[in-house]
Amino acid sequence: MKQGGQIQLMVSLTVAILMLGCPETRAEDYTITSPDGSHSIGFTLSSNMLTYRVLYHGTTILSDSRLSMTLDNTDLSHNFQIDGARTDSKNGSWVPVVGSKSSYPDAYNERVIQLSEVAGHKRRLELTFRAYNEGVAFRYAIPEQAVLTHFTVSSENTEFQFTDDHHVYWDDYPQAKYTKVKMSAMGNKSIRPLLVETGSHFVAIAEAGSLEHYAPMTLNRNGENRLVTGFRRGTVSARSPMTTPWRVVMVADKPGTLVENHYLLQNLSAPCAMSDTSWIKPGKVWRSRLTTAGAKAIIDYAAANNYQYVHYDAGWYGPERAESSNPVTYIDAIDQQGVIGSARDRGIGLICNINKIAMSKYDLDHTLSTYEHWGIKGVKYGFVDWQSQSDMEFLYSAIKKAAQYHLIVDIHDNFRLTGIERTYPHVLTVEGILGNEE
Repeated sequence: MKQGGQIQLMVSLTVAILMLGCPETRAEDYTITSPDGSHSIGFTLSSNMLTYRVLYHGTTILSDSRLSMTLDNTDLSHNFQIDGARTDSKNGSWVPVVGSKSSYPDAYNERVIQLSEVAGHKRRLELTFRAYNEGVAFRYAIPEQAVLTHFTVSSENTEFQFTDDHHVYWDDYPQAKYTKVKMSAMGNKSIRPLLVETGSHFVAIAEAGSLEHYAPMTLNRNGENRLVTGFRRGTVSARSPMTTPWRVVMVADKPGTLVENHYLLQNLSAPCAMSDTSWIKPGKVWRSRLTTAGAKAIIDYAAANNYQYVHYDAGWYGPERAESSNPVTYIDAIDQQGVIGSARDRGIGLICNINKIAMSKYDLDHTLSTYEHWGIKGVKYGFVDWQSQSDMEFLYSAIKKAAQYHLIVDIHDNFRLTGIERTYPHVLTVEGILGNEE
């Protein structure tokens, strides 16, 4: 930052701290704007409350919205002072292993606000705000500190205060039908991402970054024209330092633009964690009957019609809900080695379903190493759930193990992406939508 900018920030910070002594006075505002000027997000410590707001081309999308977390049943939303602030920016791009573009832009302006409680335990909290051309994002961080070593995040109470009773495209279960209703008429909970139609704009509220040790976010009605975050199930056990996933607000004039800007969630996620990605091959897949003849017929069809994979769904190693179904065996109707050999000869990969019952009961390293030895190219994880912190820890562990054994991953059930496909690009697809099985 240039010297003039540093002086201005120091002056603003001094004014903000001085104004904390006047609880009814609006404290200094910290606003950052995206590189192209379209999106802005502002933070304010006002009347001893932490709030933020979002604008798009000067139009207020979210008015003052409260920022809050509950740690060990204690609310962290007030009685804070600003200890410092720092800024950063980036203007770059990155190349995905698999993606809709050859490269994705990654440009933002960032401000980090450092806070501490004015009394009591004087716990420290950091808030990071980013403004991209595609949207804005923010997250909480608990720095390492003696008064907060191990703790429970009982709830995260981030609010989204809209300016009117807008229409939302609501669902409360990832494989449900979307219903267009007024925000006041939606159910108590919504699955993210949530699309909001404001009349002139379309707004998507999403979650980004790693959920490996966190619980997935829901959006709940909470007052007039207001939503608040919740956990799908349970609480979060953590230790400092701890950083939450990003809360994302994307705004566009057309809904299709939100789809085109999907890479924002990946921008907010960690870069690829894998040194070798040469074995990751995207492609189209065709489901096979659970017989040798059926599989070979589909392999022939796939080879003739530019498909890259065939898929054995649930039941190929036994009844899918039976704990006795061993995932390194196969039913009598399938000559597994014969099928894999035929697929290999035609340049087709075999993807096989394995559900959480078998993943949990049988040694997963042994199972996946066996699949690699057989020549299987990918796994479809079923029954994995994505409601709680433990669900996330189980799934992330299984994703990492699949990479060790060079297996691409399709996640069945209702998991929804938060940018994990950048960090682990062998996660090629998910099925968290209304599908044929419904």
